Amino acid sequence: MEMIAEAQLPSVYYRRGTSKLYSSSRKSSKRNRRIMARLLHLCFLGYLLHALTECTISTSEFRLDGDYLIGGLFDVHHVNDSYPHNRPEAITCSSQPLILSSYQRFQLMRFAIEEINNSTSLLPNVSLGYEIFDHCSDMQNIPNILNLMSDDGRVQPWSDSYKNLSKLIAVVGTYTSTETRTVAPFFMMDRVPMISYGAASSIFSRKKDFPSFLRTLHPNQDVIKMVVKILQHFGWRWVSFLYINDDYGSDGHNLFLKEIKDTDICLAYSKGLDDNTDYHKVLKRIDLFGVNVIIVFAAEWTAERLIRSAIQHNINNKVWIAGDGWSLHKKLPKEKGIEKIGTVLGVAERIVPVPGFRDFLKSSKTKIWYGDVGQTSCNQNCSCSSVTAEDVIAADPSFSFPVYAAVYAIAHALHNVLQCGAGRCNRSITAHPQMVFKELQSSNFTLLNKTINFNETGDPMFGSYSVVFWNHSGIEVAGSCHFQPFNLSINDTKIKWRPNGTMPTSFCTPECEEGHKKKQEGAHKCCFNCTICQGETYINITGGMEMIAEAQLPSVYYRRGTSKLYSSSRKSSKRNRRIMARLLHLCFLGYLLHALTECAISSSEFRLDGDYLIGGLFDVHHVNDSYPHNRPEAITCSR
Repeated sequence: MEMIAEAQLPSVYYRRGTSKLYSSSRKSSKRNRRIMARLLHLCFLGYLLHALTECTISTSEFRLDGDYLIGGLFDVHHVNDSYPHNRPEAITCSSQPLILSSYQRFQLMRFAIEEINNSTSLLPNVSLGYEIFDHCSDMQNIPNILNLMSDDGRVQPWSDSYKNLSKLIAVVGTYTSTETRTVAPFFMMDRVPMISYGAASSIFSRKKDFPSFLRTLHPNQDVIKMVVKILQHFGWRWVSFLYINDDYGSDGHNLFLKEIKDTDICLAYSKGLDDNTDYHKVLKRIDLFGVNVIIVFAAEWTAERLIRSAIQHNINNKVWIAGDGWSLHKKLPKEKGIEKIGTVLGVAERIVPVPGFRDFLKSSKTKIWYGDVGQTSCNQNCSCSSVTAEDVIAADPSFSFPVYAAVYAIAHALHNVLQCGAGRCNRSITAHPQMVFKELQSSNFTLLNKTINFNETGDPMFGSYSVVFWNHSGIEVAGSCHFQPFNLSINDTKIKWRPNGTMPTSFCTPECEEGHKKKQEGAHKCCFNCTICQGETYINITGGMEMIAEAQLPSVYYRRGTSKLYSSSRKSSKRNRRIMARLLHLCFLGYLLHALTECAISSSEFRLDGDYLIGGLFDVHHVNDSYPHNRPEAITCSR
């Protein structure tokens, strides 16, 4: 990439003291201006890339040479929304708060590649390397992406050949949906495989926009369906939905609204959360609406602020349903006062222990974690000298197996591209990202007793979830959920409801008593008044909204000349029709009984008194099939 001097742009230039683009030719077309704008944009990117190439990277924790490289993007540190920046700049992630669970995932990628390099069956005589960056910001880590795409510090965006490409064959990451949506287009452009272990937004299933994207965690759609089934299992109909105000949270909120549309569940209150949210005000509004069940669909750092605010402001006796982003949080279940806020349930990816990872952490601690002090830029530095192997092992294990599975999926795909077998790979083949992606689409291998494969949208066809419960000592599994086919099971006896052991209820209005009808109040179907039914009327369904007079049976009737039951209402349900058929049957029997009691029976030929009676039924007369009858009636046989 070359810098273009301002003096070499005679037809399109910037005027001194302005930021607008001008043309010296009146005939300059819009197309020319767009082309020049793109050139200037590339110059800016080149400037950033040049700055990165001057950065010395000495630590081996973030990079490893190999025949082929896998890129890694992990938010080892986290930048909050209020981070000040008034100009384009590459952020220094190591100055931000450390996310221990993300650091655990980062180390798991390193472990997986070391394990593959030591294998004699997977990619024999081929070594994998990695280039990992601390992707701590949703929007300010673009230089990291350019570094992954570059070859010797240069990017050739218009090159159609495979010459001068970097050794990068795929990327593992990123964690959040917003991060992924920001950087994915850079890789989608050249069909570089990108396997995310944490981006759950449903937009990534759109292959038109994200053609080479795959993921090893279940999308929001599956998780939201699981949450709704939990609500229905416990009969909670009046709920609130709090979500992180980003792509992940907004997508979850929209999916939740769609999922409850045809159910008895009502959303009383919802709110997007960010760094500027007044959590106390949000919690007060939930109390004002009388909501006892709160769904929190957010990242761990957002959930921490919310739960600590609930403890601080004495929000008591609620049911909190945690999304998979924070349900396995290690510190919050032991937070002082956590028992006062009520019961915490959650949905979580089922944890898969990775053999050998603990030993890897302990053995690599001294030679790496203390060797990176002094590194100040390039986002390939972690100020982790105080972090022990035990700290990393004890961190939230969410999304760890998806990282492990992503690395192995890439390795198996490369193994197939290089036609590996019999202890060797065909090194005369040069693997390109597009070739690796093609093999990834048809992945089918076993990893820790799980079959790893993807569907046509790049979503995983493996993995199950757990229903978890926060008890006094930590987190306990209380149920499970499988997605293909969908099946949720919960062991209610494992859940210890706070504060008194009784499962809380959550409704806007209790169900009406027998003999009452509902009258909806306001916009929510869950909120109504109960009105007593008038005499000689009934409710046609449980919890019905209208009373039907006993004398009026217009909705179910017999058509003249037929014996079939018909309904005057197209919306009449099968249940209603069965109920009305039984009522008509009882009416028919009553009519017959009434007719018989009015019939005078005087002949001794058909009756004889005695202490006990024996009944007799004989067809003394016979009615043929064509006997006309248009209504229920008692036939006169003697005719």
